[in-house]
Amino acid sequence: MSAEPGSHDAEFVGITYAHDNATAQLHLLHAGVEQSILILSGIRHLRLNDFGLQNVVSRILVSTKHAFSVEEIREYVQWARSQHDFRSILDGAQLQDLVPAIATRKAILLVVEPSVGAELLCLCAGVQHQT
Repeated sequence: MSAEPGSHDAEFVGITYAHDNATAQLHLLHAGVEQSILILSGIRHLRLNDFGLQNVVSRILVSTKHAFSVEEIREYVQWARSQHDFRSILDGAQLQDLVPAIATRKAILLVVEPSVGAELLCLCAGVQHQT
């Protein structure tokens, strides 16, 4: 399975972030009634874009279940490390360290692809799904 189960058409309704322990909770609403939380720990990079009044998930990809290509890893992590007015470049040595870390699950790449609204990317140490 390449995506989080039941994430298609879920509504991304909120996020909480704790700077002191580098954790975040992504709050999802399924079919308008059932709520679940994705808990991200050991966050190294986090970027959220276009969060609005309606945020519908197309899919959530997690590197423990989805095989990202080297080029996808480069593009996603560069985007996560960038700002609206600054583009980060991931050099070859950084990429050479990151690809095996993701392959051996020492780092986890999580991507929330939107149908509408918020797009999120996180490079972290752990992902838990709580219902």
